[in-house]
Amino acid sequence: MTDSINLNPVQVNQASSAILAADSAQNSMEGNSKKKLAEILMKESDNYSSDSDSKSQKARELLSAADTLENIATSLRKKAEQMRRNEIDKKEAVKSISETVATEYEIPVPENATPEQIEEIAKSFEKKAKDMRSQADDLLKQSEESQRYAKQLKEQCETIERSDGSFSNWQLESARAHNEGLNLVFKKLGIYRLDAEYKEQVAYSQRQEAAQKGKV
Repeated sequence: MTDSINLNPVQVNQASSAILAADSAQNSMEGNSKKKLAEILMKESDNYSSDSDSKSQKARELLSAADTLENIATSLRKKAEQMRRNEIDKKEAVKSISETVATEYEIPVPENATPEQIEEIAKSFEKKAKDMRSQADDLLKQSEESQRYAKQLKEQCETIERSDGSFSNWQLESARAHNEGLNLVFKKLGIYRLDAEYKEQVAYSQRQEAAQKGKV
């Protein structure tokens, strides 16, 4: 979701101030800039929310698959033990295992497979299931992180929309310091571009103000 642009805290705070701070030179153009920023933040909030849902769904699929593999491994170990105790026909047991394992999972099973070989196959299923659970855990953590960013950005958007255009330095610093989602969006969009746009608007306002004073 982010790119490789690197910003230190001072740059981010300065950029935040440049976009959001209000002074005597602000006019209706800044109102449009504020609206634009709010729209961008809401869009990014939705993106992070979708990313969270996607990762969460993928994690559930992996956990379900892991459960299936672990059940197969348990069944294989049971058959291996039955073969060892001569409780079932070995050829029929191997044939049954092969139909499931070789056909569905493309794992070859020797016609004369021993209980030990069957147990090795069970181990491979257990290892795969463990890897899937590890991947699912990582995805769930990423999902929670994306959801946190989505919430932060939505709250920041609502704050901007409710504001009258005045933001104190401590409010900006607080938002920058505690809003990871906001910082990520600034990096993704290229904060220098937004900063330049804002400064251009302020400069325009100042020229207009000077021109009006010159006419007086």
